Amino acid sequence: VTARSRRAAPNPCSYYGYSEAEEAWRGTGEASACEAAVVAVLEDERRTCASDAAKTAASECLSASPVAVPAGGKGEPRFFLISGYMYVTDFAGWLLKQPGVLPEGFQGQERPFERPTIQELREAAAVLCAEPWASLNALASDPARKHKFTGAKKVPHRCFELNYIVALLSVGYGLPAEERLFHIVDDIDGGEIEWTLGAFLHGLNSAVARQEL
Repeated sequence: VTARSRRAAPNPCSYYGYSEAEEAWRGTGEASACEAAVVAVLEDERRTCASDAAKTAASECLSASPVAVPAGGKGEPRFFLISGYMYVTDFAGWLLKQPGVLPEGFQGQERPFERPTIQELREAAAVLCAEPWASLNALASDPARKHKFTGAKKVPHRCFELNYIVALLSVGYGLPAEERLFHIVDDIDGGEIEWTLGAFLHGLNSAVARQEL
C-alpha cells in the first residue's frame, strides 16, 4: 500500500482497489454506502428543484410521490428497462456467472438479469462492487471472456451505475423493492428500441392528454 493510497479518500462507488492517477480517492467497493450517497444526492436535487419550481412555475422535477404502477397480473413485468439499464444489469449478470465470483451463501440471482427485482439488483451490486479491481479488470480485458456490451473505458463505471439504477428505481421513483416489475430488453418483437423512442412516446402521450383537457 503506497503512502498516496493511504491518504486517498475512500470511494464506495468504485471497485475495491481501483484508483485513477489524477483523482485523490481509492475504491472501497461498498455498494450500500454508494447507494446511500446516490440517494442523498437525489433527495437534495429533488428539494432544490421543487424550491426552484415554486419560483418559476416549472414542473419537470422528480416527484416526491411514487410512480404509478400500471395494472397487470401478479409477477407480470410492468416496465421495460432498455439501453443503459440493460447494459449495466447485463454486466452484473455476466460477472455473477464467472467462476469463483459468488460469495458463499449468496442468495440472489445467479443468471443474467432479465426480470429482476430491485432487491436482486441491490444484492448483485454488493458482489459487483466488492470484486477486487485487479481480478475484475483481468477478466473484463480477456478477449475470450469479456462482456460483449462493456468496453475497457466503461468497466470502471459499472459499480456506480448499478447503484444509481437501484437508487433511482427505489427512492427516485418510489417503486417497491421486492416486486418483479421490470423486463430488461434490447428489442421488442425484433425491433430495436432506444431511450429516444420512449421520449417521443412520452411527449406524444403528454400532448394528447393536454388536448383532452
